[in-house]
Amino acid sequence: MACAVFTILGVYTAAAANKAKVWLIGGSAFLASLFFGLAAYHAWREEHDKYTGEVAEYQSPDISGEAFNFTGYLIQGDDRTDWSASYEVKFEVLFRNHSPINTTLKKIELDGTRLTPAFLFYFGAALGEPAFPLGLEMPRGIGKQITVRVAAMVGGLRMRQIPPIVLDNLAVHIVAPSSRNIQYG
Repeated sequence: MACAVFTILGVYTAAAANKAKVWLIGGSAFLASLFFGLAAYHAWREEHDKYTGEVAEYQSPDISGEAFNFTGYLIQGDDRTDWSASYEVKFEVLFRNHSPINTTLKKIELDGTRLTPAFLFYFGAALGEPAFPLGLEMPRGIGKQITVRVAAMVGGLRMRQIPPIVLDNLAVHIVAPSSRNIQYG
């Protein structure tokens, strides 16, 4: 584009006999500074877009890990009158923050809708001890292993109707402030 504009400027000054060399030099200097400014702006804009993209990517934590060592105990329910049963479930979670942003553990969510039968999980003080260490600091690259205790309820079945539970399809979500849910399956 700059070549075409400079060519047009040269042809215009050559065709017009009353234009002086000073006008050609001044026009060339003006166009050079204009195109330099445009090129500098486009280079800045490209770098700015890269920077804002990286900031947006690294603002939220990148947490990954696994849940394992599931155990269930203390089955509660009356097989004659109750159409539900409750279990206390205990498991380990090993996770790591891969983002350069330090964060804290906000909450853990469990989704048992893909289990057979479906489970509802709830964290409560009735279990006698905290379900997990809320506010646990998660610095970059340091693995953390915690024990989680949760109450699980199966509704609509009597205790003798509940088949052996397989927790392979349990979804565990670690939630940190300003993060997307991280799913462990």
